[in-house]
Amino acid sequence: MALAVRVVYWRFPFPLSEQHRIREGWMEAILRGIGKARIHGVVYLQLKEKLEHEFPGCLDICGEGTPQVTGFFEVTVAGKLVHSKKRGDGYVDTESKFRKLVAAIKAALAQCQ
Repeated sequence: MALAVRVVYWRFPFPLSEQHRIREGWMEAILRGIGKARIHGVVYLQLKEKLEHEFPGCLDICGEGTPQVTGFFEVTVAGKLVHSKKRGDGYVDTESKFRKLVAAIKAALAQCQ
C-alpha cells in the first residue's frame, strides 16, 4: 500500500471573461493572480516528480488546487502537516526543505512496516 502524500496549493479560481475586464485595474490584478497561481501549480508538479523519483512506487501523491484562499502550499504526509507556506516554510525550493520532507516520509514509511 502506498503512503499518502497530499499537497494543497492555490490555483486561480476562474477563467478570464469579459465581466472581469470591466473594472479598470482589475486585468492587471487578475494577471498577477494567474501568474502566482501558475507558480504554485508548477512547484507542486516539480515536487511530485522529485518525490516519485526519490520513492518510486511507494507514494500516492495527490495535489489539490484551492481557489478560495491564496498563499497555500501545504504538504501532508500520512495525515500529518509537515510543510506549510502559511506557517513560514515557503515553497519546497531548497534541498534542505526537500530533505525535511524526505525524512518525514521515511519516518512514516517505517511506521507502516
